[in-house]
Amino acid sequence: KALETLAPHAQPAAWELIRLMSDPEDFAHYRALKPDQVEEVFATFAAALRAIGAGAAPEVIKAFGMDRPIAPMVARALHPDCVPALAEALSSPNQRVRVRVAELLGEMGATAKPATPALLVAVKDPHDALRQAAAVALVKVQAHVAHAVPTLIALRNDSSMWVRVAAVNGLATYAKQEPTIMPSLLPLLK
Repeated sequence: KALETLAPHAQPAAWELIRLMSDPEDFAHYRALKPDQVEEVFATFAAALRAIGAGAAPEVIKAFGMDRPIAPMVARALHPDCVPALAEALSSPNQRVRVRVAELLGEMGATAKPATPALLVAVKDPHDALRQAAAVALVKVQAHVAHAVPTLIALRNDSSMWVRVAAVNGLATYAKQEPTIMPSLLPLLK
């Protein structure tokens, strides 16, 4: 809470707090807390970092790593500042992290629209789960029709049934939002 009141002048202390909050040994203490208590601790932490400034978001994402249980909570609290760091995390070598990041970007909705180029790359990943999560996220972030629709049309022929379902659902969403694209989608129904 003190960091929040000091705002930009507290950046040096913030980096130390990030280090402490991301330390696995210290994280063990949070396991004793109830879920709502953990959420409160990290919401307070994220509020303090927001007050300090946007520069904190990428450091927080790096410090926590997206495969840690609390990372999505922290990223949600910091958005939209964390969108570029999350987009970068879509190229993580860890598949679980990439899937989690794509899902998180989708949850963030239109705020995460700047991550569209990274999501367009992610839909070509060899892993089904990431292709599905990225296809769903493209729709949720409201990616521009010119980028999303051709990608979703191509994904209709994906080897994974779940990716195909995500693509068709996405196309249906775009057709409702942009009725002018309906004539180009009709031949696909044959």
